[in-house]
Amino acid sequence: MDPNLYAGFSASRGFLPALIRIFSGTFAGGGVNHMFLCWEDQHLGWVTLGANANGVTLIPWAQFTAKRAVIAIFKPHDPALSLWTGLENLKSTINAAYNYPAIVGLGLTEVADFLLRRQHPNRLDLNTNEQFCSEFASRVIRQSGFSFLPALRADLIKPQDALHALARRGDFVQREIPTCGGG
Repeated sequence: MDPNLYAGFSASRGFLPALIRIFSGTFAGGGVNHMFLCWEDQHLGWVTLGANANGVTLIPWAQFTAKRAVIAIFKPHDPALSLWTGLENLKSTINAAYNYPAIVGLGLTEVADFLLRRQHPNRLDLNTNEQFCSEFASRVIRQSGFSFLPALRADLIKPQDALHALARRGDFVQREIPTCGGG
């Protein structure tokens, strides 16, 4: 059994993924539009935890992958460092609602940044307990002690930007994607 907590990325279709693609600038249908955490649980097998349409929720791997194509999963390279630390620090956000206003605000900041050529805050992210997918997972990475996309507030991090950032880092390694049956 694998004891690590991973940051993962997926692509899917549907209302919420379409909304994310529109508001985050990822218009291609097959692009990364979701960031989540995953691990191999001794009783449940592989599971995911992330900000989904119904909030920050746990989904069994087989159910998750039935509707989504997993693109990549990453863990810290150093075995002494763990994303579990950040999740422990943010456990109060589990079961919190999805932050729909912030995902709309992300899109509005994209437009404002492009037109005015400077970065703007996400003024629609009014509730720190409610989060969208990459906001939640990025906060877990940061709360685990990693400097992750430090120039951006967590409510401005898009899934595809987080994927590219983790892929370039030397302190994170990519793992083979588990099959539905397990590791």
